[in-house]
Amino acid sequence: MDNADEISFHSGSNQNPEIDDILGKVESMDIPDVLPSGLGRNVPWINLVFGLVAIGLLIFTFWSAAIFPMAAFAQRAIHLCFIVLLCGFTSTSGIWKTGKHEEYGVLLPERVINMAIMISGLIGILYFAIYWKRLYLSTMLPVDYIMAAIVILITLEVTRRAIGWTLVVIVVLAVIYAFFGPYFPQSISHRGYTIQRIISQIVVGTDGLFSSTLGIASTYVAAFVFFAGFLEAFGGLKVFMKLALSVSGGLTGGPAKIAVVSSSFFAMLSGSTVANVVSTGSITIPLMKRMGYPKEWAGAVEACASTGGTFTPPIMGATAFILAEFLGVPYLDVMVAAIIPSFLYYVGLYSAVHHQSCRLQFKGLPKDKLPSAKDSLKKSAPILLPVILLVYLLIMQYTAMTAAMYSITLLFLVSFLAKETRPTVQRILRASKGSAKAMIVVSSACASAGIFIAVLNITGLGFKLSSLIISLSGGNLFIALLLTQITAVLLGMGLVTPAVYALLGVLVAPGLIKMGVLPMAAHMFVFFVSALAPITPPVALAAFAAAGIAEADPFKVGIHSVKLALVAFFMPYFFVLNPALLAIGGGWEIVQPLITSLLGVFSLGFASQGFFRRELAMWERVLCCVFALLLVLPEPITDFVGLVGLALMAVYFHKSMKRGVASA
Repeated sequence: MDNADEISFHSGSNQNPEIDDILGKVESMDIPDVLPSGLGRNVPWINLVFGLVAIGLLIFTFWSAAIFPMAAFAQRAIHLCFIVLLCGFTSTSGIWKTGKHEEYGVLLPERVINMAIMISGLIGILYFAIYWKRLYLSTMLPVDYIMAAIVILITLEVTRRAIGWTLVVIVVLAVIYAFFGPYFPQSISHRGYTIQRIISQIVVGTDGLFSSTLGIASTYVAAFVFFAGFLEAFGGLKVFMKLALSVSGGLTGGPAKIAVVSSSFFAMLSGSTVANVVSTGSITIPLMKRMGYPKEWAGAVEACASTGGTFTPPIMGATAFILAEFLGVPYLDVMVAAIIPSFLYYVGLYSAVHHQSCRLQFKGLPKDKLPSAKDSLKKSAPILLPVILLVYLLIMQYTAMTAAMYSITLLFLVSFLAKETRPTVQRILRASKGSAKAMIVVSSACASAGIFIAVLNITGLGFKLSSLIISLSGGNLFIALLLTQITAVLLGMGLVTPAVYALLGVLVAPGLIKMGVLPMAAHMFVFFVSALAPITPPVALAAFAAAGIAEADPFKVGIHSVKLALVAFFMPYFFVLNPALLAIGGGWEIVQPLITSLLGVFSLGFASQGFFRRELAMWERVLCCVFALLLVLPEPITDFVGLVGLALMAVYFHKSMKRGVASA
């Protein structure tokens, strides 16, 4: 077992899948078509109109934000109009499960409700887009309040359909709090506000529903979501899968490492955890199962690999853009800060996968049948050029909108170079509809979060809760961080990552900063713990999605996900204590903790799986975990103790292996 890559296949049911079969599945990968299930999925002209509205959102995004910039309020209002229209096409109310009055593939009452929502939402939002200056400069009229109520209710309904009841309930409770403020406990009470004042605060100006949070979604996030959508449509996902096959398919536990590499490649561009699980997991999870990996473990590998993309540069999804806006820093600063933590995360995950594969004695796929990395890179070079351009422009500090626009333009140009990537009407429509549907989730969450932020501003609740956190923690930073992580997990049961961060970013991060945490470290902590919610039981959306593909118990997949991603649950605490892990500092100040942290996360990987050249006893695993975590802690004494401890454990493992061989 000294040479892990020479380990033979585990004697049992595992098989050696044909490479041609795997490559055939990769070649046949295509983005699914999003049908207009809200108005009539069986009607071609409705599907065409849906596609044109999606393309309209793409054109409007770049036209209004990069080519001919519009006033912020008007731009955000029109973007929200698109979201309401798209929601009417893609979703139903869920009130009628079955019925006889079905027309065009959808129940007639649902069609009526959806059309009513689309029309009323369009009228209400456009009303504010037209009259926003008058509303800002003068007193609101009765008709203004009626229109405002319509806009708020439609926004909450779109949010309910897109991400569920959780955020809607939080927003409604916040409005109730604003109205009944005097009746709350003294620590959080306020003088109370009329319903007219609350509505005005929410819809007038850019401090509420149409706040910068929605502004980020309607510009930067939309641009990058469309870029990722078209990259996938023109073969980007296939390219990443082939590269992953070439790079890691022949190594120990090749199929599992393919999942790690391919999912990290694509997830760092798409920024969508669940979508990435479904895309790459449809190939990697069955492949791991065929090799003999336990189905719960196979699902967990894919869930963890996809989750890491949320905080891995260059594109980290909507949340990173919101973070940059909250901090008032360039997006490049957020990218740089995330490089070391995301790198350490994948090192720990790769280590865990490798040692579990060694335990099961799973050799990689036949190297002579795998495509060579050189050939794969040569064939994929054209489709990778837009990604390279995107990273280059971001590093050169071009605006995110400019970088995305140029990269999408180049993507269209290079896609004509090969027949299999050449743009077709069907591909363009599918990519546009898929990206637009993804924007419904992000934009509705940001709009509703804006309502919540408006209540915080008018009542001062944010300041009170920050003080409350400090009080509850007794001034202990560790307890404050732990409370934040628990809150993120609870919110993450029903909210997407951008919504969790948007809420905690205004509620909790200021309190952490008051306790002495650097602003970047405080917000990155909230970002990371929010991003881990999709793999944290009891409700872990990414783990649930992977479990569906693996035909496994979702809760067991979630438990395995926590073990595989163990380093990620500790990492946020470490970079709060040592901002050098966020690349804050210079020279040896950053390099030294990076080296010790690399050794620590690698050791944590095999300790979490309980295997290092042999099965580890529980006490051995616990000791290795402790020494590994000490190496990541930012103190010379902890580094020394961790190094000495792991060195002693290595000597002990070596001697015990020798004793085992001699006795055998």
